Amino acid sequence: WSRLASWLVCCPVMLGQISAITLIKYQSIPLNPMMIACSIIRTVFGVSAGVVQEEPLKWVFFWLGIFFFAFELLGCYLIFAIAIADFEACKTELANKVIGRIKTMRAIIFICWPAITVTWVLSSAGTCLVDDNYTTIGFVVLDAVCKNMYGVVIWSTTWGLLNGKWDRDYARTFGQEEEQQEEAPDFDAKGGAMPGANDNVEVKMFGKVLGSVRRANRGQGRSFGGRAGSRPEYDDAGGHSRNGARDEDREDDGDHKKDRRDRRLEELERTIMEMRGAKEGY
Repeated sequence: WSRLASWLVCCPVMLGQISAITLIKYQSIPLNPMMIACSIIRTVFGVSAGVVQEEPLKWVFFWLGIFFFAFELLGCYLIFAIAIADFEACKTELANKVIGRIKTMRAIIFICWPAITVTWVLSSAGTCLVDDNYTTIGFVVLDAVCKNMYGVVIWSTTWGLLNGKWDRDYARTFGQEEEQQEEAPDFDAKGGAMPGANDNVEVKMFGKVLGSVRRANRGQGRSFGGRAGSRPEYDDAGGHSRNGARDEDREDDGDHKKDRRDRRLEELERTIMEMRGAKEGY
């Protein structure tokens, strides 16, 4: 059970790195933090199944853990599918290399993680079908691949190929001329596709389309004095700003704040001068 307990630390970190690739939502519910929470719950149930000796209760904990584990894998699959579609839209040699790395990470997750579960079932903690000497070797090899090799792949991709993050725009514009850059879809600074660019992504498995998922558009950042992602609105006829009155009110508020700040500075200066005069008189 101590080996399972160690996954309580490393698995959420790995899923956090995967979540940094892109955001996914079901309607208005973000799935990235739910995926990490399911990892923690799954590990707790796994530890409980390894500690409990009673057969019925052990397998109840086991199947509850499998339920949350399936949600983890589903979230990872959707993230990888969206990321592959994004980089395919870049149509550059660098993007193709990134796609290969993403597929490698997907293979590590979807082969090693279920294999660890199968090894646990076959070990003495589960059905006792395989000697512990062999299952221990299996755990060590699988841990080395799904953690160490995974870390090397993700580090070499983000820092070896990209600019430290999953930046689609960097992959699209790297080594390209300005004319070619305009032809590819736009991505925001955080790596998410802009609205309208591959919003619906087909999820495929073994060449068959299983469904379509929608990307959660990232915000464009919060500007000073305005809401994140806000844009000026214009009339259809004259092109005048609909937010003109708001802009004027905002300017008036700024002037009032500046006047108040100036008055406070003057009062502070007078107070300091009075204190100095009192000190010299004393």
